Amino acid sequence: MKKLLLVLVMLLGFLGGSVYGGINAAPGSAGSGDPPLPIGGGWHQFDWGAGTPAATSPGPWTFDLGAFTGILDVTDVFLAGDVFEVFDSGGSIGLTSVPSTDNWTNNIDFAFADPRWSSGSFAMGPGAHSISINTVQNPYDYGSGYLRVNQGEPVIPEPASLVVWGLLAGLGLIVVHRKMKK
Repeated sequence: MKKLLLVLVMLLGFLGGSVYGGINAAPGSAGSGDPPLPIGGGWHQFDWGAGTPAATSPGPWTFDLGAFTGILDVTDVFLAGDVFEVFDSGGSIGLTSVPSTDNWTNNIDFAFADPRWSSGSFAMGPGAHSISINTVQNPYDYGSGYLRVNQGEPVIPEPASLVVWGLLAGLGLIVVHRKMKK
């Protein structure tokens, strides 16, 4: 019985580590040189120069949500008027909103919440991400924006949850069987 419990504890520890072990894990691949984007670490600035589309720098930003979902927020700030296309691992995940007027603010949260500045929120699935941003509408010769990523809910893979429920059911049967023997 003790061996069975030890095996169950080890198996649950292994499953737990593989399901939840990626939280705030080292971003990007080893030696990639891409700047990490800390999960829940607040806003991070990016800049671009003249022309459209204009690639932003630094970037791409990397992060790993492990077994969790997340939300990536992107906003224009300072002079309103820019629009961004956001990419994850080279594939477009969407555009930020079209700004309505020319205005100025250095308050990032205000710009993100105000429709006069271009912004967008993008749902991110579990696992590793590499985010790059192109400026696709650029009425000025240069500009700045901000991005952040926040952790969402855990995603428990179905096979792992079935294994856990199966182990618990098996353990329950063993306990019932032992009680019936006595």
